[in-house]
Amino acid sequence: MTNVPTDPIDPYEPRLARRVGAYTDQAVQPIDAAEIARTSAVAARGSGVRGALLGRGRSPRLAWILVAGLLIVAVGGALIGAGTRGLLGPAPTATPAPVAMRACTPNDVDAVITAWDGAAGSRIATVELHQIGTTPCAVDPLPQPWLADGHGTPLLTGKAGAGTPITIAPGDVLHTLVQAGNYCGPEPAAPVTVAFTEHDATFVATALSKTDLSGVPPCNGEAGPKNDIAMHPWAP
Repeated sequence: MTNVPTDPIDPYEPRLARRVGAYTDQAVQPIDAAEIARTSAVAARGSGVRGALLGRGRSPRLAWILVAGLLIVAVGGALIGAGTRGLLGPAPTATPAPVAMRACTPNDVDAVITAWDGAAGSRIATVELHQIGTTPCAVDPLPQPWLADGHGTPLLTGKAGAGTPITIAPGDVLHTLVQAGNYCGPEPAAPVTVAFTEHDATFVATALSKTDLSGVPPCNGEAGPKNDIAMHPWAP
């Protein structure tokens, strides 16, 4: 059996190995960040953007590494931005919380009867409500109406209705009609007027005169209703 020679079969084998090693060393050569920055600055002064990227007079491999790095940063930033917008959605818009309008007090409004009209078995008062305060406030559109004598005694008491409160500013005026019927009680004390109660406040309308009794409705029967008084909603 022929012995296998220990000498290289091809005398060029060592030379080939050295060349392969040289290319391998270039491939794994670490990146010098300071060298990249210096090369980019020199190239930019010499030949503008193209020179900065390609590095005139410098290693082409170093320039292409710089180009690749810039592209990776740009693409990565765009993808991160798009992903963040998709996950978070549009930025929320702050919405101011609604502020509840305070209820009017007797110091804010002044109710006044401007007329009494007769109808079949009833009396109808035309009433104005003036906002005399210094700040806006709100009134119920249908407070509880009642007919009152000169001592504040209720002669007829109605029922409150529902509705969205009405905001009135200083100087505003609201109007309504109040119809009362079937009063069969004793002779009331003058003057007779109408009043409105909402929550804890009562607004008593100023009567036509200090002796006015024209708002007392006739008695239509003792067995009739004792709460025959109603109003239209307050309106401008």
